[in-house]
Amino acid sequence: MSRFSFDSDYDEDDERDEEREENIADELFLKDQIISVQQENNDILKMEVEQKLLEVSIAVCQKSWFWSLRSTSSKMRAIKRVFRQFKNMLLNEKI
Repeated sequence: MSRFSFDSDYDEDDERDEEREENIADELFLKDQIISVQQENNDILKMEVEQKLLEVSIAVCQKSWFWSLRSTSSKMRAIKRVFRQFKNMLLNEKI
């Protein structure tokens, strides 16, 4: 008759360790998923803001009296300049 049963104690510890490792792996996977979803949301929000800035930039440029007389390339340069100015104003503004 054996005094200590090493096999049964060892098996229980292994099972607990495996469960802990699985729980840690699941938690890390969920954190990675949450981070990736947040990054996608940030990218979508950034695209929406830039799209709205572009629309506003075009509307501002079209109010110029010389707008209809300009060539397409000069219109594009004007829109680009106004877009950059709006973007810089938004990024530099401290809330």
